[in-house]
Amino acid sequence: MALRWRPGRRHELEGGYQWAKRSGETVLSDTITFRDTAYAAGLRVNSESGTSQMFLTYRYAFMAKEKTQIGAALGIGLIFLRQSIAATAGATAGGPDTAIVQFSREGNINGPNASIGGYGRFQLGERWYLESDLRAIYIKIDNIKAAVVELGLAGRYFLSNKVGLELGYGLGSYSVEIQGTNNFAGINRTGKIKYTVNGWRFGGVYAF
Repeated sequence: MALRWRPGRRHELEGGYQWAKRSGETVLSDTITFRDTAYAAGLRVNSESGTSQMFLTYRYAFMAKEKTQIGAALGIGLIFLRQSIAATAGATAGGPDTAIVQFSREGNINGPNASIGGYGRFQLGERWYLESDLRAIYIKIDNIKAAVVELGLAGRYFLSNKVGLELGYGLGSYSVEIQGTNNFAGINRTGKIKYTVNGWRFGGVYAF
């Protein structure tokens, strides 16, 4: 869900909210630790992750022709990430009865993100339009490293002057790594978070 506003021919603001959810089941081949719980090799586990994101993007068109726009884009946002793991069944080194009891843990991480890059929009026909965005950023401060890559591609077909249909694909890759607890932000954790969100979307477009 997104809303665009163009205060001028070269300027544009877009704000919105998006969400994604995924789940899966597997038998662990190695022992893993999630939060304060160890999941032994051989356990059958269910995992579920959900992420939602609020975003605001500013675009400036260096080329602003009637059928072509090419320019720079700056995006900022907030990411809300939730992850849970539940042990359901399996056999471990402690015997087949050690995996009977179900147990689960859940974790939540919220944080800001930003990216900078470019965009392009092209009118391919009387009613057909193509849009593309590519933004990225890499930051290293003290012992904290963060990287963001965001990609978007969409095609639009207008049924009338105001109403249209859109088919698009979005990809976002996010990673944060902290090595040691002595850092400028005072974060007393060490580790790495890396995940990717991608998917197709289909929806309607209304032009004011």
